[in-house]
Amino acid sequence: MKNWEYHTDNNNDDLKLIALKRSARVNQIGVNSLGKVEYHVVDDKSKIVKGGQFAVLDNPIHIVPEPFLGAQPQGIKLNVKTELIPGVFLCYEGKNRQHLFQGVFQKAIEISQQNASFTFVWHHEGVMYVICFKEKEFVFGNIFNVEDMAECIYFSLTAIQESTISNLDFEFLIDGDSNWIHGYSEQLLPMGLKPSPVQHMELYNGYYNSPQNHIDSYLFQLVSCELPEEY
Repeated sequence: MKNWEYHTDNNNDDLKLIALKRSARVNQIGVNSLGKVEYHVVDDKSKIVKGGQFAVLDNPIHIVPEPFLGAQPQGIKLNVKTELIPGVFLCYEGKNRQHLFQGVFQKAIEISQQNASFTFVWHHEGVMYVICFKEKEFVFGNIFNVEDMAECIYFSLTAIQESTISNLDFEFLIDGDSNWIHGYSEQLLPMGLKPSPVQHMELYNGYYNSPQNHIDSYLFQLVSCELPEEY
């Protein structure tokens, strides 16, 4: 995968930084007080600017209605929570870390403004997020570790069935690297399903050439998300 770097003349001292480290690589974005990206790097870990916030990608999550906070079964490790929508919390183990799922969920909220019922599937390096809205209501959200395309198809179609949006006219939106999007879409065509790649806003001039733009925009979303609180 190619490296990537974008920066303005800013010295990074006053930027709000968010970074995701995975597979010996880092994706870090710096945003100024006006909400504009002034720094972005996708490279090895030595390129990271010190300071700022970090995100986790594959930590297991539990989506918990407020009345059930603290009532999880024994053996489940949770130490932070953050409110996804009023009365519904994203809970996980990741002290002092934001979860990329929160940024992806913010995109799902945007999608829900235009589509009453939809499934949104996001994938990166064997990690898949599935989010379903039914008639404007959030009805399903989870993370899956997947080894191949067959598992991607199985878990996403199971979510569609369990959320019962398959009984409705629903939108099917996906995000991931270009190879995954192509392979996933090809597998679904014989089933009569035609997922559409989600559209990202342009974070800065030339952004669409970034090698991880299926991650960048969600890191950018995290900058404006509330930080997790102790569970």
